[in-house]
Amino acid sequence: MDGRPIDMAIERNDRLATNEIVLQLLAMKWNTQERPPARIYFTFQFFRIPMITTEILSIDTRDSILRRLQQDSHGEYPAGFTAKLTIDRASLSSSEELAAFLASGEVSIEVWDADSMILLGAATLPLRALCRRGAEAVQFFAECPVVNSSLPIPSKTTGTLYVRSANVGHPFSNQMDLTASHSSSFIAYSLPSIGHSSSSTTEGIVVRAKPLSASHQSNLQRFIQSQRIDMHRRYAEILNERSLASIGDWEELKKKVPGSAHHESSLKRFIFEGELEAYRKARGESKANKLLAAVFKGLTVSHSFCVSLGEVHVFEFLLTNPFPNAVNCAVLMEDAALGIVHQEDEWESWKRGIKHPKDDPRVDATIFKRALANDSSNLVYLRANESLLIPFKYDSLRVSAAAEEGTEAEVKVIFKEINSGEPLSVLDLHIKKRPYALNRALRFMADEMANFEKHIRLRDKRRVQSIRCSDPSARVALVQDRGAAQIVRITAYMGPSMSVRKLIVFLYEDAYCHRLIATWKIEVHSLTRIDLHSVQGQTSSINLPIPANLRLDASPCRLHSTSPSIRLPHPQPLQLSESARPLAVQHTATTIGSNISLLSLTSSSDSSLLNIYAVHSHIAAPHISSSYQININSRMREPVVKRMAVHNTYSIPRSFRLVSSRPDLMRPLNEIVSMGPDGVASPPLQFLPVDFTRSMVELHLFIQDAETGQEEETYALRVVYEPL
Repeated sequence: MDGRPIDMAIERNDRLATNEIVLQLLAMKWNTQERPPARIYFTFQFFRIPMITTEILSIDTRDSILRRLQQDSHGEYPAGFTAKLTIDRASLSSSEELAAFLASGEVSIEVWDADSMILLGAATLPLRALCRRGAEAVQFFAECPVVNSSLPIPSKTTGTLYVRSANVGHPFSNQMDLTASHSSSFIAYSLPSIGHSSSSTTEGIVVRAKPLSASHQSNLQRFIQSQRIDMHRRYAEILNERSLASIGDWEELKKKVPGSAHHESSLKRFIFEGELEAYRKARGESKANKLLAAVFKGLTVSHSFCVSLGEVHVFEFLLTNPFPNAVNCAVLMEDAALGIVHQEDEWESWKRGIKHPKDDPRVDATIFKRALANDSSNLVYLRANESLLIPFKYDSLRVSAAAEEGTEAEVKVIFKEINSGEPLSVLDLHIKKRPYALNRALRFMADEMANFEKHIRLRDKRRVQSIRCSDPSARVALVQDRGAAQIVRITAYMGPSMSVRKLIVFLYEDAYCHRLIATWKIEVHSLTRIDLHSVQGQTSSINLPIPANLRLDASPCRLHSTSPSIRLPHPQPLQLSESARPLAVQHTATTIGSNISLLSLTSSSDSSLLNIYAVHSHIAAPHISSSYQININSRMREPVVKRMAVHNTYSIPRSFRLVSSRPDLMRPLNEIVSMGPDGVASPPLQFLPVDFTRSMVELHLFIQDAETGQEEETYALRVVYEPL
């Protein structure tokens, strides 16, 4: 990746205002998958674009290239998968927002098994190389290791994902359609516009406007205040039941008038006078309404801004007392997300963060110069003809559930005089909501109905001063290790199996959560835990509880496993019944230590996931009954067969199962060996060719009861590879 610094001035003044981001998934190569999945799909989320789930792709066994399952018009299976994401300047709050995200951001591409619906790992793609630096287009290729770190065991690299990415610059996309898909080989998405303007940044806006000038004591205003015109009251006076009844009587009267010429002329004159009076009344009402609208327009100040989840928008409002006497003013707000900044340190921190200009000399005072600085109430005391700066902040995390559904919101703040009840000013806020910009995505697996705790080390060099979470029932905190590195500690209580806890974690550069520097999305899946304690080489039966909400008469199901040590029942699919509750599988431990294996239960009709089981296996060392040394020619090109004596120490006929600890090096040709009472058999053991340089390998041959899987004996084999 290019390590050169990124000049934000070049990105800000780029004439190509539209960025076409192209992500192409080329190939997937597994490391040591004994049973690699044949079909996979990917999920990823880029910037503010919602999560994208690809179609199911197959992996070509010859060259590991990803191919689509549907043939094209030429009868071939198209290779690769392409996502085209269009982001223009109208969808950004600032011209350098996308460049800042690409400079330090990344996209996490999750790999899923399409048959078992189990997460195989995630590949992290750095985005720094997508900064164009004034060029028309850039592209790069990347080999991203796929790492599975979702389980509470050491991370494991499962494969490598080959990706090609590009950033193509275009002029403003008003006159071109960059998202029109002319082929089914890729998907396209365009980030919608947010109505970009110079006053809609999230860094903070100073709203300064006097509702009325010093000439408020005019005849017009005195008239309006004395009349106290109310729009709803005036509307009710005009269109009340009495007026409607009079109109109805007038229509009936017109029908009863005789049809003579004299009566017709009188009727016309009467109608003319009535219409003239109605016109005069409507004209008078129109004047009053216009005057009222003009006055309220002078009292109202509008302010628009964009905000995403986790952001805090801070702005100042200049409130002026136009009266020659002091007044007590109450600040009325309906939205819990909007509040007044009552701490001067918080206000000063915000001003330093946005490089606030010097104080306006026309402003007489700020709210922090009063005794109300430590007051949490929304009461303001204004001296005669005084202007007062009131800082507000809008916290998007405190938005109610009903308000979260919409993309836009309107909030009104009324500054009302306490004694007379007259409004001094009205602040009309227009809030446009947009998706959050994702910097890091993590996914974990945890036990159901238990506490989940995870420590995540920060990789960014910037120091984080505060942290918050979208879920108030989860706890997040910042801790430091001995090396002064910052660690995010997350604690949450998990629900029943198959439930997912979605946590959006926000990291801030200041202590008051004004400057958001990173957004994490953490998803934790609840699994059904099964504990297994066994001895190496021993086969144990595992009972899998069937979910209580699963209908047994539904479509057949399939079982999938991530470990070759688990032997699934045959045949599949399985038709569950009361006799099959619980479902049993066989587990044969080949290694010593603790490990976690996943099993999934899916529906064979629609491939939906029904349940996931986490088998926590704890395997102890076996009891060695005999030890042997076997010499093998290291230059062999074909498998070599050796025989070994196996004894039946029982006085009855028995059948034994032979299991190898390293089936990739040695495997019994006859898995089941039957012997009579006190009998002896010499089953053949096949040793496979090796391609490593080690001269000695220790293996174990486990002899188990063929029916129960109980361990009978364990032979330790020391295999020496040398030229013969």
